[in-house]
Amino acid sequence: MEVNMQQKDFLKLKDVPKNRVVFKDKDGNVLFERTNLVVQRGRIFTLERLINRGIGDADINVTDRNFQFDNPNRKLYFFSVGNGGTAGGPFFPAQPSPTNDDLENKVPFILVEEGESVDVHTYPLPPTPVGDSDGYFGKGFENPPVFNIDLLEDGDGVDNLVSLNINLQIDSNECRNLEINELGLYFAEVDASGAVIPGSAELFSRVTFPSEIMTAEKTLYITYTIYA
Repeated sequence: MEVNMQQKDFLKLKDVPKNRVVFKDKDGNVLFERTNLVVQRGRIFTLERLINRGIGDADINVTDRNFQFDNPNRKLYFFSVGNGGTAGGPFFPAQPSPTNDDLENKVPFILVEEGESVDVHTYPLPPTPVGDSDGYFGKGFENPPVFNIDLLEDGDGVDNLVSLNINLQIDSNECRNLEINELGLYFAEVDASGAVIPGSAELFSRVTFPSEIMTAEKTLYITYTIYA
């Protein structure tokens, strides 16, 4: 039987855009927009999740590896920022590399007195000693990631655009008087309290941008969009 293609539903696939990161100020004004790089480890992690199995030695053809094996019980969970994302000046972002396994130089969101407790959902990474203080170098997402499935019909069929939006925020009490120019998303395993299990976090993606100095009460609102 001959198929009449004019009567057959079909998907019109757009060119899938690159993942993007939009930075806004407290008034909602867009400061800048950048594309991000899902690093090699992030791409492998995506495949691990598809089959619920961590990769092993037999799955990779190099011995010099920079990531963990055999832990599929992880999820995209927090972000970090740093000041190692420029080259040749503070307003010239360096190009992320597929082999990046961390930010170049992380900076803490907050410093607290040694032993002082913080909300584990806001700062899920264990503290790192910074002088006589505890530094918190990871921050959770502002709310659960949101799927966007755009099936808008046009004259030719359907536009099939699928993405995930993650809202991040650097508040007026965070990264004070620090310069930031790189941001990374991380996946990790978490315990029942919501805290990251030490040693389980790895970099999923990295973005670099012109330096922002977090003076006074400057706040950054960040929308991180991942397309599939």
